[in-house]
Amino acid sequence: MQREPELEHYLDLIASKFSTTPRQEARARSECLGCHKVITDAEFATWSEAGQREFDISGFCEPCFDALFADDDESWILGD
Repeated sequence: MQREPELEHYLDLIASKFSTTPRQEARARSECLGCHKVITDAEFATWSEAGQREFDISGFCEPCFDALFADDDESWILGD
């Protein structure tokens, strides 16, 4: 996917706050910027469509992205 250079720059800046591995280098190896795990095609296929898109955008695997933005108190979802 081709993105605007300015957007790529900001994505790289954000990624650099979480990992010393450059985002493009990690993407070339299918490596998560969060846990540094190399993501196999089989594992990628088990993620949600949103998780797959997010990995392409941010470089974080679905579990790392979900953990990064998890709300410690999600009881409001269930109405508790």
